Amino acid sequence: MKQFAKYSAIGLFAALIEWTLFYFLKTHFQYNIAFLIAFSVATTIHYFLTIRLVFTNSKFRQHQEIMFVILVAGVGLIINTIALNFFIQIFDLDKMVSKILATGTAFLWNYLARKHLVFAK
Repeated sequence: MKQFAKYSAIGLFAALIEWTLFYFLKTHFQYNIAFLIAFSVATTIHYFLTIRLVFTNSKFRQHQEIMFVILVAGVGLIINTIALNFFIQIFDLDKMVSKILATGTAFLWNYLARKHLVFAK
């Protein structure tokens, strides 16, 4: 449970970075481009914080670990993108509200996949 709490705190920090970047970038770029930039920055920060504070042991070498984290993040990106577009296009929600909801849809996938697939002992 302590691990999940740490992961959640780091996830919230990364989400705040992502949402802030998205908020400012969406006024200059199409919202999917703004989302990709914000997602990439937040995912990178999230990775470095979680390997330091949450998942300190990996069964893989570092280059393999990074490859699997990118794969997990890629699936999270797909989940996030589908949810973002769903909330905007189907429910006609505000882009910022949609981004926050989309982040939540991918959160559990990211935690469980990293815990059980990438950083499992």
